[in-house]
This record gives sequence, structure tokens and C-alpha cells, in this order.
Amino acid sequence: MARTILVPLDGSAASERILPEASRILGTNGRVHLLHLLSGKSAREGKGYLERLRRSAFPRSEGLNLVRTGKAADGILRAALEKNIDLIAMTTHARDGVGRHLLGSVAAEVVRASQLPVLLSRPDTPAPRNPIRRILVPIDGNQSPSDLLQTLRFLCPDAQQEVILLRVLPAVHDPAPQWAVKAPLSPGTSPESRLQDLADGLEEEGFIAWPITSVGNVEEEILAHGRKLEVDLIAMSTHGRGGLERLLEGSVSEQVLRRSPVAVLLQKPLVIHTSRMAGGVHA
Repeated sequence: MARTILVPLDGSAASERILPEASRILGTNGRVHLLHLLSGKSAREGKGYLERLRRSAFPRSEGLNLVRTGKAADGILRAALEKNIDLIAMTTHARDGVGRHLLGSVAAEVVRASQLPVLLSRPDTPAPRNPIRRILVPIDGNQSPSDLLQTLRFLCPDAQQEVILLRVLPAVHDPAPQWAVKAPLSPGTSPESRLQDLADGLEEEGFIAWPITSVGNVEEEILAHGRKLEVDLIAMSTHGRGGLERLLEGSVSEQVLRRSPVAVLLQKPLVIHTSRMAGGVHA
């Protein structure tokens, strides 16, 4: 079954900056539904607007042109549910302007309430020039292989992209001496070995994957590795109370999104349609 992407648009140039990102994730086999959130336009004008964008951005892709009224976030979430969407792609742009933080923006509301992965890009993020070749996936130690596999199967249906697994460890300025540790750690329980096991599992599934560990501030290390390795996308998981609530309070996810040179995909664990993704993305 082809994957389906929902792209919300409010008629502004800022909201349209997500179109190239959605196009390269959609690939050659998929459906894209364009959603226009009306404000000052008639439904007929809204349909015409979407049709013009579809011809220019998705000339060979099937999909619907949807027009909705009412609160933006509610319209997006309702359309995603009605049309059985796999991924929502949108900019962080809000009609009343982008504030210093995502708090209160349409994007934040969608991320908070959605059970789907959300691809986000700032209006000032440079337009992508290449297909997705390299993805940076920060790992916090709690993410399971099944969560990661589902995300990557969606993003990489042909498993040809490089997947870089990054684990950032806190700096330890005064480590306890070995004699103070109650039980010595076995080699298989170290963060490095767990990350390598995860990469090995992805390799067995056909992905090109390699692990990196670093020490320091989490956001800074993610951003630094993203730039140094010239990644095309950063894919991050949010974790309920520990991550999703903090997304609206200056969390790692928000800090990365506000400064990332590339688009960022956010998802809650185990939210991609399991029945579809269990065997990969089907044609």
C-alpha cells in the first residue's frame, strides 16, 4: 500500500516552504493530500490555490485537495484521521507569526496531539537540493529497535539511505573510582555496545547504518553532527511526559528544530500505522 502524506497550507509563502521536503519523502510511489485552511478565501478559491500548487510541486502524484474552516490544528488532525494519513508535513509557521518558541503555534499543537509522525521545517530552512541520502537519528537509550525500524521503513522504503545513530552521553567531570561501583559493567551493557547492536540489527534488515557516540550537550552535539556529516534529515522520537510535554518548554526537540539546517521529523513511539509498516512500505 502506498504511503500517504498530508500537507497543511494556509496560503502563505512560508507554509509552502514544506513542499520540497514533502516531495522528496513522498518519492515516486505515494499519495499527497493538500489541505488548505481557509481565511479570507472562498472554498472555490481555496481549491484553485491547491490545484496550482499540486501541478507545480506534485505533478505526477495522486491525492486530494482538501479545504477546511475552523481552528487550524483541529482541521489538520481531523483530516489526518479521516484520510488515514501516514505522515503530516508542515512548516513551523503560524498565521499570527512565528514566536521565539513553538509554544502556542499550530505546529506545536499538532505535534502535541497527533499520534502520527510530523515532519517539520522552519520557513527559513534552505530548500533541499538532493534526495534523502543520509539521516541522523539521535538515540536516548529508551528507544526500542521496533520504534526505529518503523520510522526508517517509512523514510527509506528502498533501504538505500545511510542511517547514523547518535548517542550523546553527559560529560562526567568526577567519575566514581572503579572500587566504588557496586557491580562492574559488562561490555554488552555499555551505551556504545547497545548502540552497535542497534546498528547491527538495522544492517540485518538491509539498512546502511553506523553508530556514533559523543559527549557533551545533547542539542549542540546533534546539531554539530548534523552539519559535520551533511545529513539531509534529523529524525527524533518524543517520549510522552519526558519529551512531548517538554517539547513545548524548550526541550531538546524544540532546540534542534529551531536551529537545524535541515527538516526534523518528530514522532511518538509506536505511532506509525503498525499494520502497514510491519512488512515495510508496499507498492
